[in-house]
Amino acid sequence: MFPKESANLFQKLASAMCLNDFNTVSEVLQSQDVNPNHTCGHCDHPLLIKATYLRSAKSIELLLTRKDLDLDRRSFRNVHALHIAAYASPAILEVLLRHPGFDVNVTNDNITPLIYAIWSQRLESVELLLEQPGTMLSGPGNEPLGDLFTLNAPRPGLLKILKRLLLDPRMNLNLRSDSEGHTILHRAILGHWSFPRWESVKTILREEAVDPTLRDRSGRSAKDYLEAIENVSDNEKSAYDEVMTLLNGRILEAGERGKIKEPRPKQTEG
Repeated sequence: MFPKESANLFQKLASAMCLNDFNTVSEVLQSQDVNPNHTCGHCDHPLLIKATYLRSAKSIELLLTRKDLDLDRRSFRNVHALHIAAYASPAILEVLLRHPGFDVNVTNDNITPLIYAIWSQRLESVELLLEQPGTMLSGPGNEPLGDLFTLNAPRPGLLKILKRLLLDPRMNLNLRSDSEGHTILHRAILGHWSFPRWESVKTILREEAVDPTLRDRSGRSAKDYLEAIENVSDNEKSAYDEVMTLLNGRILEAGERGKIKEPRPKQTEG
């Protein structure tokens, strides 16, 4: 427990933040008797987390003037302020990223702010994070291109994010992003209802760095998966044919550069 006077000041500070009473927030924060890292009793959030949920840029800026503010304090669910901002508010994310003390790769169960931004389809937040020189683009739980294909609901904004990620020269476009050794090209062809399927395949195939001949752990290539698709609807036939033509062209280019992978040995019976 902390002294009653400090508790009263903290409650006054928390209430002022909720009311956008920034004069009071500033006044209370000037007192060294208030602990800015304590948690609010009714929500169990530290003040920085609370201000981020409130999307109160001014409260965050005032809190960041306190040198004793713990920038890594989490919510009771282990969520960091950067995670909340990346998912919910590009404006607040920008405020936080201006402070040099934050770890842009801070994780919650191996999930980074960049992944939170992707999940929420916030292109502006993705841009802000990619502009940070320290943002990691690979590692456990932090494989942005692979994570695009893990969402379980229609997300029309993901195609724009895919295109933005593909532009980043640091991105490994041939990363095997799941346990089966699928590349993003394999996963796009296999289809995912979060995406406009054929548009995502064409977008990926147009990237020169993408190797269309790579095989997954089962030995299947992108073309194997494309040829295995059955019952292409009349509405999709034109797009399917366009993708096949584009894929064959990329494979031919790869062959001319000597990149064609050796064919898989035929399985013998018995």
